[in-house]
Amino acid sequence: MISILIANYNNQNYIIEAIQSVINQSYKNWELIIYDDGSEDQNWIEKVRSNFHQFNIIFHVSEQNNGCGFAKKKLIDLANGEYFIFLDPDDAFHEQCLFELCQVLKNNDQLSIAYGTHFICNESLISKNVSDYPSQVRKGESMFNINSGNISAPALVCTKKYKLTSGLNEKLIKAVDNDLYAKMEEVGYVNFVNKPLYFYRQHSANISTGKNEIDALKYRLIVINDLYLRRKNKPTKYTRNITKQEKNELEFLYFEFCFYRESISKMRFWFSFLTLISKTSFHPKSILRLFKIFKIKISTIF
Repeated sequence: MISILIANYNNQNYIIEAIQSVINQSYKNWELIIYDDGSEDQNWIEKVRSNFHQFNIIFHVSEQNNGCGFAKKKLIDLANGEYFIFLDPDDAFHEQCLFELCQVLKNNDQLSIAYGTHFICNESLISKNVSDYPSQVRKGESMFNINSGNISAPALVCTKKYKLTSGLNEKLIKAVDNDLYAKMEEVGYVNFVNKPLYFYRQHSANISTGKNEIDALKYRLIVINDLYLRRKNKPTKYTRNITKQEKNELEFLYFEFCFYRESISKMRFWFSFLTLISKTSFHPKSILRLFKIFKIKISTIF
């Protein structure tokens, strides 16, 4: 059985489409667990429960908002399936999603995750194009190694392998999926199914786009620092650690992004400014790179 997990917070305008995409799956041996993480309006729950009562849908409701990390970890703890997969409440599955990914995992017990690519859609869930971000992570390497491949939704996870990890970091507000992928890399190989099996909806309230993008990158940096220390202390045959140089480069890119995007009146701008200077070596290429960053920022101000 596959456990499909939806963590919802104020996405009741879209969640019916997500649920319907689960019901439309060609693979039928599933349970759907929905955790509402303290939405401001929870009246939709009884309506959905009534309209879909004939299906294997389980609801858990929190009166307060605990954050994405807490909600997703709670969902995994509640899951009964041999495999589990997250579905965001504003997205949808392709009807062959579960079947395609399950076929890969069940035929190779060395795998911890099977993942596909996705359609990028507008707010009406009409496809604009297929994402080229997900790709096969090279065997023995990590998606966090530079230019090594990327894991993304939809990602079907082997529950038995997940239990070998320390579990999701429930304190994360964003980049929770990155934390999951990093930990699953350490307990098994990952396999990319080069088919669009998921519909990703772009809209202004997306957790990792728009005004939330800088915070999303900040939490991703937390995940990267955690995995660096974890893999340094406990190497694994399935993946390798990021190098110190790669870690520094990822940190530099984050502060560079903050420097570009933040107003000069914001504290984060000045913190990024000082950090970029501190992380720049006296190598001519590094100095030139820093000069170009400052030149671009100045051109946007004046």
